[in-house]
Amino acid sequence: MTTPKCLLCGYESHYLGPHLDRGHGMSLQEYLEEHPGAPTISEEVLNRVAFKGVRTSRTLDKLSVTFGGVQFPVYHQVPESACLPPSEHHTVPSKGTALTAASRLGRHLFFNRHTIVWGPSGSGKDAFLSTWSWACRRPGAVFQVRPEANIEGWLRQREISPELGSHYKDGLFLKLYRDGYEVKNEDGEITERIPCVLLITDLDRATEEQMETFRLIMDSTSGRFVDPEGITHYMLPGTLIVATSNTIGGGDDTGLYRSARPQDASLMSRWQRSIRWHYLEWEDEVQLCRKKFPGLVARTPQMLGQLKTITTILRAAIANRQVQTVFGHREVHYILEDAWDIVRLN
Repeated sequence: MTTPKCLLCGYESHYLGPHLDRGHGMSLQEYLEEHPGAPTISEEVLNRVAFKGVRTSRTLDKLSVTFGGVQFPVYHQVPESACLPPSEHHTVPSKGTALTAASRLGRHLFFNRHTIVWGPSGSGKDAFLSTWSWACRRPGAVFQVRPEANIEGWLRQREISPELGSHYKDGLFLKLYRDGYEVKNEDGEITERIPCVLLITDLDRATEEQMETFRLIMDSTSGRFVDPEGITHYMLPGTLIVATSNTIGGGDDTGLYRSARPQDASLMSRWQRSIRWHYLEWEDEVQLCRKKFPGLVARTPQMLGQLKTITTILRAAIANRQVQTVFGHREVHYILEDAWDIVRLN
């Protein structure tokens, strides 16, 4: 089977997401805006959904995916470009507290419960949600909170045009919230609307002013949103709002996430569910390491055993607050990446 080719440099891969990020500094969405319809993932991967813990049925009208222990319907009408981009080599937790958290989140996603997922940096919160969206072909978009971000623009923004003068325009968040993903026939007519997942990342980085806008968003979980002109917009049934953060409303008491801010309790209470996310157990994480660095494992098989000892001891010390740092899979990845660089040079 052919693999997608990057139209910027000719690089080929079964999935171009990581290459676009590392090689060109752009997201999958930005790439597709410049090259609409360009293939970014191979049919082989689409057909197999090659992630540990993910199984698919093959009958199109009854297509389903088991993800995190829960069986989800697959919206086969939705292209992968309309979903959240999957995390390459993602491993669904199968053991320990990570499995418990993943099973709970799977249940909340299935029943469309608006949920906040919080936990340490590098623990895979966004990766789980993005890969779930991709595997189920659940359409959606990611909205990242930054101090300078115009959160109001997610909902409605004022603009001026020669035809309409000064008027409000729908933001992407409101459009997906109200209209969902529109499935169209060959004549361009809308035949179906599929509810979206709206993922808000770094929620605890929001300023007080931004959180007041979030009050509108969180009030919208009741099923409707009133815009600045007094117009009521109703949520498409099944729409799901999920947020991720490092803290859960009280700010940071560890000194590790200094940009995290305390959040208004009246806003936090509007989340229907909250889940604390955890690092993968080493038995799961080592499988992820083997997928990412097969050449390193083949040439220095003893390294994973050494890294297990370091990771286990360090994370236990962090949990007991004997060491003030973070040591998630991101840090494990960097250690292995550096080791692979050294091995290749020698």
